[in-house]
Amino acid sequence: MKSILLFLVPVLLFATPAQVILFRHAEKPAAGDSLSLKGRERAMALIPYFYGNPAVLSYGLPAAVYAPRPSQRAIQTIKPLAEKMELAVLDRYSNGQVDALVNDVLKNPDYEGKMVLICWSQEELPRIASLLGAEKSPKKWSDETYDRLWVLNYDDEGNATFKDLPQKLLYGDSPK
Repeated sequence: MKSILLFLVPVLLFATPAQVILFRHAEKPAAGDSLSLKGRERAMALIPYFYGNPAVLSYGLPAAVYAPRPSQRAIQTIKPLAEKMELAVLDRYSNGQVDALVNDVLKNPDYEGKMVLICWSQEELPRIASLLGAEKSPKKWSDETYDRLWVLNYDDEGNATFKDLPQKLLYGDSPK
């Protein structure tokens, strides 16, 4: 019995999600901390996107949804989708705690073989992608870009591959 337990311990210590999807909060207004009208539209459009797009459903619906605290925009962006999926928005980390965020995502046994969503500010997304093992991810997220997903898929050894996908949710979004 001890040998079986010892065999299972490494699996629990190195649990890896099958997929992590990173994206920026939706559009912001010229002034204020909330989303603009277009940002609110994007937040609502994420619901059918994540429920009906095969490009993001390879591993089912997300097991967890993260946003930084106290980012009102990121939480407003992801909250409608999280509520539809009956998930809490996990906002236990701030922008300065991305190392802890990544550690939580990569080692949480509840995420093994599942998808995790991270909606964050664009300044930190390249660092998060890098810490998650996406070696070929961009080093900067453009200040004007709101319509992209960075998709990281993990193989059986925990190696990440990176893909930059257009959301194509709203008029004016990038077609590719």
